[in-house]
Amino acid sequence: MLSSTRDFGRNTVGFGSKAPAAIATPEAIATGPLWVSYIRIKAFRPTRAVNTGIVYLGITTANDTQVYGLGVGEVLELYADSGALIDASKIFVDAVTLTDGVVFSYVQPANLDL
Repeated sequence: MLSSTRDFGRNTVGFGSKAPAAIATPEAIATGPLWVSYIRIKAFRPTRAVNTGIVYLGITTANDTQVYGLGVGEVLELYADSGALIDASKIFVDAVTLTDGVVFSYVQPANLDL
């Protein structure tokens, strides 16, 4: 669920959070296309509390297929190649502990023409 964005001229900076509603049910970080040049994802509960377990990230909704685990407070940063963008809505979050999740920040180029 995205929480806020701010326009900085050429780019928009945004912040959000995602905690899957159920264990073993991966959910996309964003509900619709979210084209970004950079995204930073941190394992942290959206309620400003520390996670108790590992949060898994992947590119599919299938359970137990998220291959990248983030321990408590760990961070994953993704940078798009020059001239390219990443669709953050294709990143799925799965948690072992209910209410564990991620917070994230991103940079979205202004005037996207997709």
